[in-house]
Parts: sequence; structure tokens; C-alpha cells
Amino acid sequence: MQFTAALLTVALALAPGTLAAPAPAPAPEPWTKDAAGVWVANNNWWNVNYKGKEIRAHESCTWQGQPNARDPGTRCTYWTNASGGQFHGNCLYAEQNGKGTMSCFRL
Repeated sequence: MQFTAALLTVALALAPGTLAAPAPAPAPEPWTKDAAGVWVANNNWWNVNYKGKEIRAHESCTWQGQPNARDPGTRCTYWTNASGGQFHGNCLYAEQNGKGTMSCFRL
């Protein structure tokens, strides 16, 4: 009986469409407020829209809760650690080989 159960388990595992897709990665934590009540981004990168084109952007250079990049020169802040450390800079757009990137950069 154990052999039959093991064989059935293997057969179901190999049958097309019977294996569940892997679980998606957990969603990142949402932006959080600092001690002054200002919303601060996390240190994540996203594919977002910038002037009708998909680019790679640092979360601090996106609009909170929207898949759109902010304009270059906009102030950006993100958490650097769990102890309240923050990086402050300005959004900087760069393009190389037709691929755009918006990063939070200290000038």
C-alpha cells in the first residue's frame, strides 16, 4: 500500500498542470513615517513609468503607491537600516544603451 501511495504521489507531481506555481515573493513593507511624520521610502528598486517609457527606479524616486518616477532633481530619502538611518539626496536620471535608471544620488 505504501508503494502505491508513493507511486501515485510521484505520478501526480509529474503530471502537467498539477504542480502549484511557487508562491510569489512577499510584498515589500510600505513606506513608513519618520519621527517628524514625513513618509520615507525603503531601499528597493522597481520597474516604473517615466515619460511613457519603462525604467528602473529607486523607490525613493517614485511617487508613493504609484508606478511612476518623479522628476530628476526631486529630493529623495530612504531608510538605510532598521535603526532609523536615512539617506538624503536628489533623483538623478541616466540612460545607457537605451535603458533608463532613476536613482537617489547625493550631489
